[in-house]
Amino acid sequence: MILIAAFLIGRGRGGGPGVAVVTVKGAEALSLELSSEPNRIISLEQSFGVPVSLEISGGAIRYINVTCPDHTCEKTGFISRPGETAVCMPNRVVVTIA
Repeated sequence: MILIAAFLIGRGRGGGPGVAVVTVKGAEALSLELSSEPNRIISLEQSFGVPVSLEISGGAIRYINVTCPDHTCEKTGFISRPGETAVCMPNRVVVTIA
C-alpha cells in the first residue's frame, strides 16, 4: 500500500516545467524556475551540509552523485511537472515541482 501511495505522489498533474522547490531537513533551501534555469549541476554539500547534487537539464531536475546506501532518489530520474516529487530520505532532501 505504501508503495502505491509513493508512486501516486510522484506522478505529475500535467503542464510544462514548473518551479522546483528544494527543502533540506525541512527548510526551504532553493526555488528554481525550471523553464529559465540553465543546464547545470548544483551541489548542496557546501551550502547546506548534505552530500547531494542535483542536475538541471532541459527544464527538468534530478538527483545525481548522492551519498546514501541505496541511491533510490537517483533512480527516480528527471522530474519537471507540477505535482511531481523526489525524495532522498537518508539526507532529508525533498524536491517538489510546484
